[in-house]
Amino acid sequence: LDPAQNVVSLDTWFAQIETEDVAAVQRIFAEMVSGERDTITTDYRMRRFDTGAVRWIHSRGTVVRAERGVP
Repeated sequence: LDPAQNVVSLDTWFAQIETEDVAAVQRIFAEMVSGERDTITTDYRMRRFDTGAVRWIHSRGTVVRAERGVP
């Protein structure tokens, strides 16, 4: 990945998550997009793009939806 690149595709981002954690992170993401949940707090492991070193990520987020309810 080019460090100067400002945008990372969702597929590229998921590919950096540790194999054992991918399913849980994908499930949480799907629940947020579908409207089943509006907030998240989760921990998962992710490989750095530049070195491949594994780091723990603590992620918190809130879905912001447009008028039509689209995230």
